Parts: sequence; C-alpha cells; structure tokens
Amino acid sequence: MPNSTTHCIDASIVSRMLGSTPSRDAKDLFAGWQAKGNLIVAPLLLRYEVTNALWQMRRHGQIARIALDAALLALVTLPISIRDSPHHHSAAMEFAERFSLPATYDAHYLALAEELDCEFWTADKRLARAMNGAFPLLRLVDA
Repeated sequence: MPNSTTHCIDASIVSRMLGSTPSRDAKDLFAGWQAKGNLIVAPLLLRYEVTNALWQMRRHGQIARIALDAALLALVTLPISIRDSPHHHSAAMEFAERFSLPATYDAHYLALAEELDCEFWTADKRLARAMNGAFPLLRLVDA
C-alpha cells in the first residue's frame, strides 16, 4: 500500500508556486499537505531545476529582480525534504530507458517516488503522457 503521507514533487510544481504568476492550485496543494503534517520530498535536482526556471523567467522579462531574489530565498526555505542517493541515478537511467524519456531529469523524481512508494506530483503534461499510466503513483496537477 502506497505511503499516503509522503509526496514527491517536481520542479514544475515549485516553479509554478514561486514564479511570476503563482499557481493557486499548486500553492493550495502544498499548503494542504503542510496542514496535514505530510512529508514533501524531492531529489536535490529540484533546486537546480527551479533556479533555472526562475532564471528563464527573469531572462525573458517575466519576473522582476526583487521577485527573483525572494523566490530563490523561498526555494531554499520551503519545507521540502531534499533527498540524494546514489541509487537514484541508476534507477533514473532505467526509467528513462524504459519509457524513452529524452533526459533523466524527470526520471530522478520517479526514482525517488518509487523508492519511497509515494505519490509523485507534477504539472508536466508531457511527462504524464510519456508515462501513459505506467507509473500508477503519478499525479498530474493542472497548475
């Protein structure tokens, strides 16, 4: 039975929470888990991907410098348990190969969710389509 009190989230969720036009759906989801005392986890990769997403917003004039600085501070203070395991890399390679993913970034989140037997939450519709229901713990938020 899956762990219902732990949730793995990816950069698409956090970027939508911290970006120039924050997603109410993503923020409500996160706040609901916090209110219940649930554990929110992500691989170390999350911080790099969100930092890059924020930079892209800044580069394209979608976020002011002061908002970018606030978002970066929020990124490192959000109550997300960052997990890093050498096992995730080989598991990510297996996911990428099995589902013909173009890169292993998303697969690291899948590896962590599989290891913890918890739901994996994403706003990445492309990833959800690629998985085609093969990862039953994948949850797509319309953020």
